[in-house]
Amino acid sequence: MSRLLPVRLALAASLLLASGCPDGDPVRTPIAAGQSARVTVGAIEAQRAVEAYRAQHGDNPPSLEALEAATGKLKAPPPGQAYRYDPATGVIELVEAPR
Repeated sequence: MSRLLPVRLALAASLLLASGCPDGDPVRTPIAAGQSARVTVGAIEAQRAVEAYRAQHGDNPPSLEALEAATGKLKAPPPGQAYRYDPATGVIELVEAPR
């Protein structure tokens, strides 16, 4: 067996791992992707709650509090972010939380 084989295998494994990670970190990249997915799911569920309220009541909820009273508590936004709701359009957005 060639003495260079273990070196070549290690190099190939490193390149393979790094190629799947935009920032080259095979540990942090999947964690960040999972956190991003949770944020997206929370925002989608909040928007679906608005749609369910609208279907049941014939109009958008007047506030997030009214939405939660009718459909249940929304998932908390990630740290440093907050929900912004426009009752005229029924759109919920994630925005930077006021400091």
